[in-house]
Amino acid sequence: MRITRIVFLAMLFAVPAMAQSLSMGNVVASPNSGDFPIAATRTDIDLANPANATGTISSIRFRWSQSPCPSAVRVKFFRRSGSTLTAFADAGPFSVTSPDTTFTLPPGAFQIQQGDLIGIVRLTNCGNPVGLAGIVTAGSLSFAGEATGTLNFSAGTRRGEVIGVSATGTATERLAAVLPAVGSTAGNFGSNFKTSIQFANPYLNYTYSGRLILRKQGVAGSSSDPSIPFTLGPNSATSTADLVALFGYTGLGSVDVVVPWEKVAPPMVTRVYNDAAANGTAGFTETALDPSDQSVGGMVLSMGAGTVLLTPMDPAHTRFNIGVRTLFSGASFTATLKNQDGTVVTIVSKTYAPNYFEQVSVESFLGGVTIGPNQMIVIQVNDGSAIIYGSTTDNVTNDPSVQFAIVVYAIA
Repeated sequence: MRITRIVFLAMLFAVPAMAQSLSMGNVVASPNSGDFPIAATRTDIDLANPANATGTISSIRFRWSQSPCPSAVRVKFFRRSGSTLTAFADAGPFSVTSPDTTFTLPPGAFQIQQGDLIGIVRLTNCGNPVGLAGIVTAGSLSFAGEATGTLNFSAGTRRGEVIGVSATGTATERLAAVLPAVGSTAGNFGSNFKTSIQFANPYLNYTYSGRLILRKQGVAGSSSDPSIPFTLGPNSATSTADLVALFGYTGLGSVDVVVPWEKVAPPMVTRVYNDAAANGTAGFTETALDPSDQSVGGMVLSMGAGTVLLTPMDPAHTRFNIGVRTLFSGASFTATLKNQDGTVVTIVSKTYAPNYFEQVSVESFLGGVTIGPNQMIVIQVNDGSAIIYGSTTDNVTNDPSVQFAIVVYAIA
């Protein structure tokens, strides 16, 4: 039976409440460095720990090298879009009365979206922010003066230190799962790719709501991306044969599953397939990925992680595409194509905006280089986080398959 849009918008199950709340920035217990003295008045923005959820901030905390320092500090909040940052709220000025200072904020005064960044401004010539060096390679971004309006990353100075400024509050919703690649599009060799999905709520006494967000190919993610609200009643299930069509969109993309903070992603079955009409379908089951799973063996590659993709055994009779889906910090990495004996064919550097998706031919991904069979594409993530996969499709049957890059280790 064909489901309607209204019936489909009902698909989440209950789980126990999660104890953690909204947080952003760094609590540096034992600082070993100061910030970069780029100017007397300066702004340091944390890049290592964006907001882990959407919600409101209720308190801020920072570490300072000297006290007392009257009206010396302002804390600011930034929203990232590609290579730009926009300051959208600030608190202070605050007077420093101890090396470790916490301030309570007015209830509901600061609305934060998941992925937002926190920064700290040195307003007077009295002390400076402190942090921790030697942990990450790109922990903060420094600007001369007080950062206001919209700024480009290139105008700042990247630093390895994480700065001792943080905020906590009440979370309302979060990104619980990512479907890295979805589509509703005609392809080469007469293919017609679609994405089907099934959801279930096996619980008897709960009804939950959330939303799905479509990240279109080739466009930096934003709050204006297409979104579908959903609600699923107790002990029920639903499905659709063409998920992307529900958004009124044709093409490729990626889907976020956003749920209330205390919930997890629903059990789901997602299938990417070629629809050959009377000749049936051919496809594969796609895993819904937990964006927080950045451990070894996981499929979310974060700064310092290494991985590898393998080219097809028979590239003359298959087409091979590379897909990249970034998360809230964007991503940059190097990709090295190696022959079977380990010799290097080419090295490319890639940089992507936050919440960005693309799937391109391997030749385009590698800057025009033609691949051979059983080669390795070795990837080292330098900044941010991303999901990366290789998609292989048979040129005769249009049967697709996928390999997700898994976190292996830091590859030299």
